[in-house]
Amino acid sequence: MEPYKNRKIRPWRFVSGSIRALAGLLRIWPLLLIGAIFMFPTSPHIRMQYTYEWRSSMRYMLDCDYLGVHGWIKYDLYGDCPVFMMLNAEGMR
Repeated sequence: MEPYKNRKIRPWRFVSGSIRALAGLLRIWPLLLIGAIFMFPTSPHIRMQYTYEWRSSMRYMLDCDYLGVHGWIKYDLYGDCPVFMMLNAEGMR
C-alpha cells in the first residue's frame, strides 16, 4: 500500500510564473531601454546647429543638424526645426 501523496492541480502555475518573470525584468529595465535605443532605427535626436534667415520678423530655419544615438544627421525641414525630434537614421547620413 502506498502512502497518500497530496497532488494539487494548479492551473494558474504558468500564469504566476510568467508574472514573476516579468517582475524580475523590472530590475533591469534601464539596460533593456538602452538596448532598444540601439536596436531600432528611429531614435530621439536633439538639435545642435541650424541656419536661418529672417522673413517678416520671424526666423525661417533652412538646415538643421541633429545629434542622436546613431550620430549626426543633417535634416532639411524648411521652416521649423524642433529641439527634440524622433528621426529615422537609416538613409539620412
